[in-house]
Amino acid sequence: MTMSGELRRRPRQIEATDSEWQQLGEQAAAAGLTVSDLIMQSMLTPPDPPLQGLPPAVQWRMARELALLVRIEELRLRARGDITVWNAIVAEVTADLDIEAALG
Repeated sequence: MTMSGELRRRPRQIEATDSEWQQLGEQAAAAGLTVSDLIMQSMLTPPDPPLQGLPPAVQWRMARELALLVRIEELRLRARGDITVWNAIVAEVTADLDIEAALG
């Protein structure tokens, strides 16, 4: 297929109730888009990360509380003499996160 054929939009069919179609039309008009452009933009744009919409104070509190829980578990394992277990868990989680980061 030629490049221009790949970029050319073609009619497609979707199913919607009259009220759903009306809502799409209203949302598209409010955004200055066609219904087709609204649908394509909505479906092909990745969503914002879930925490991004939270107020900064809430994000900060969640980060602090997570850090506190991690620190409590580290201290608990250290007190039991299980620092090797703690280090192994940290290494495993770090490796998992590195793999996820590499995936994008």
